[in-house]
Amino acid sequence: MLVFEVMVFSLYSYLMREFDPFHVWLFIGAVLVLVLSVAAVVWGASIGVALLIVAASPAVIVVGYETVGHRHQAAALERNGA
Repeated sequence: MLVFEVMVFSLYSYLMREFDPFHVWLFIGAVLVLVLSVAAVVWGASIGVALLIVAASPAVIVVGYETVGHRHQAAALERNGA
């Protein structure tokens, strides 16, 4: 999942030809959810619970985009003339 999230942000930066600092915060949030899944297993949670937490990691990115990120993308598209 971590590789997928790195590729999503890398691809966005490459295609938009700019780096958005907001994405750093989204990425950190998604990684923290992945770390939480590992910590849950260390604390005694089952693998199934850990997988559910891992599956929720992209939700951080989706919620961040839907609340704030879409405005950042619209501004980036405006700057790039698209």
